[in-house]
Amino acid sequence: MKAKHSEQLVFRISEILNRKFIISDFPLKKTKKIEDQVKFELKFKLSPDLKKNNIDVEMSMLFTHIDTNKIVCNLDTSFIFDIVDLSNYIDGSTFKSDQIPVTLLSVSYSTFRGIISEKLNGTKLGNIPPLPLIDPKKFLSLGNRPTKISKDE
Repeated sequence: MKAKHSEQLVFRISEILNRKFIISDFPLKKTKKIEDQVKFELKFKLSPDLKKNNIDVEMSMLFTHIDTNKIVCNLDTSFIFDIVDLSNYIDGSTFKSDQIPVTLLSVSYSTFRGIISEKLNGTKLGNIPPLPLIDPKKFLSLGNRPTKISKDE
């Protein structure tokens, strides 16, 4: 584990951009729960910009139909955070502590959950159980690879 940085992190969300939202019709079997008919993947990426003193946290959610393997829903959202003195928290291309990524992923994920719920309301996917609460530290161990998040995590 990285050493903790002693300064208090000062940040704000400066912008939330929904970059892509696609929802397609798909066959629905009334005998199965919706969550048993689609698989879910979550991806994220943190992109610091030292010149602008900000970090873009990109989150992407993908629902794929299990039987056809076709994408039935895709949402890509960027959360732009302004960070006071960002260069004090980054050494080269790595964070000096886990404080920044954990904090920003926590805020981004909780907001993303709300955006997903709002976007899916009134659709076939509207009855799917909400994304689970997850320890943001777990995101760091997952890196930027596709992730299947289950209720057990």
